[in-house]
Amino acid sequence: MGDLVTSVSVLTAIVAGLYSVWYPDLREALSTQVERKRADRNAAIRQVTMVLRTRAAPLVIASTALCLVMSPDTVAILQSTVDGVRLALLGAALQYDSTSAVFVVAYVFLLCTATLAWSHAIS
Repeated sequence: MGDLVTSVSVLTAIVAGLYSVWYPDLREALSTQVERKRADRNAAIRQVTMVLRTRAAPLVIASTALCLVMSPDTVAILQSTVDGVRLALLGAALQYDSTSAVFVVAYVFLLCTATLAWSHAIS
């Protein structure tokens, strides 16, 4: 489990780091004003398309792929936690696993990063 926590944490940090470095480009592309005349729009369209292809798309693909890859382990950990709480309610000792908790927290951060990347890509 320790290797899994390390890998999800490092990969989440990489995606979040890229997001923070590319954020100014994403904001600029989202705030681009579209000109009324078709001839005046071409430069803005090219710039926004470039940012979407080189910044937003890689973030969306990487964060979504990581979320999908880590989902089965996250679901298993959450199911185990729910089962443990049920047993604790029946009088059994509650087993706390901090490594699993850290994994779920890292997954939540990854999910937030993926959500932000998707929101920029579809805006």
